[in-house]
This record gives sequence, structure tokens and C-alpha cells, in this order.
Amino acid sequence: NSKQLQLLKIIRKFRFVTAGLLADYKGVSKAGVHKALSILLELGYMGYELASMHTSWQKGTLYLLERWG
Repeated sequence: NSKQLQLLKIIRKFRFVTAGLLADYKGVSKAGVHKALSILLELGYMGYELASMHTSWQKGTLYLLERWG
């Protein structure tokens, strides 16, 4: 749907995002963002990695677009 497409465009723009950052950026609840992200993960449009591996990020999950082709 259009909200999921908008999330994908935001993720493409910033490369890596967290659910909290997306919620703040869009001015919506973190729970709503988690729901949309889980759908996009199930469809294979996105991947994730643990942010604790990146010293510049707080602990949490980083979401990123999957590479196609």
C-alpha cells in the first residue's frame, strides 16, 4: 500500500533506519511502524541487522533495503 511504499522511500533515502527514528520522522507510533516493517520484511523487501555491532548506533535493530538482482 502507499504507506509501505513511503516507508521504503524513506529507508532508501537514509540507507539504515530504526523503528524509533522512522516513528519520529513520520510523527507516528512506534508500534505502527513495527507493523509496517514486519510486513515489508515478510515480503522480502527489507532486511535487518543488530545495531549493537555498530558503535555509532544505539542498541536496537537497523532496517535496510534488500538488494535485488
